[in-house]
Amino acid sequence: NILDIFIRANEGGTQLGKEEILLSMATAQWSEGANPFDARKKITALVDRLNGSNTQAGFDFNIGFILRNLLAASDLSSKYDMQNFSDENLQEMKEVFQDDEFEEALFDTLELVDSYGLDGHSVSSTVSLIPVIYFFYVHDDIKLGWDSKDGQQTLFNLFYFPSSTLLNFFYHSSP
Repeated sequence: NILDIFIRANEGGTQLGKEEILLSMATAQWSEGANPFDARKKITALVDRLNGSNTQAGFDFNIGFILRNLLAASDLSSKYDMQNFSDENLQEMKEVFQDDEFEEALFDTLELVDSYGLDGHSVSSTVSLIPVIYFFYVHDDIKLGWDSKDGQQTLFNLFYFPSSTLLNFFYHSSP
């Protein structure tokens, strides 16, 4: 199956990166079975909506960001490699992608990060947002707010992930 992808890519003269290969695997798997759809079109459209939701924020989300979050939300290994994109795992990821709560968790996270005054320029890597997105996905009925002790503590805890990567320079490349 992966060999077929490489052959098609080489025939077209296009060299595929890891992200494109993994997306091609999802596209092939999700276009079959119950509720088939084109993963490439749906994921690309979601990336465009994320990037267009607040253009001043300066985030540059990509397909890999969505695939990584699908691994996390599916409770699969977060290692971003081909072994984690088995047919069984891709089926679980498809179910998560089709759950409206997944997309809602992505946008809730962007809204929260914006409320903290952070943006794509201050968050060194979108990978630091994955734990927050996972939290929102798992706790779809959570109430956040400064008017309750629980809400305050939750907001403080959620701030930890993007701020600690910013302060500790996680995910930064060396100058």
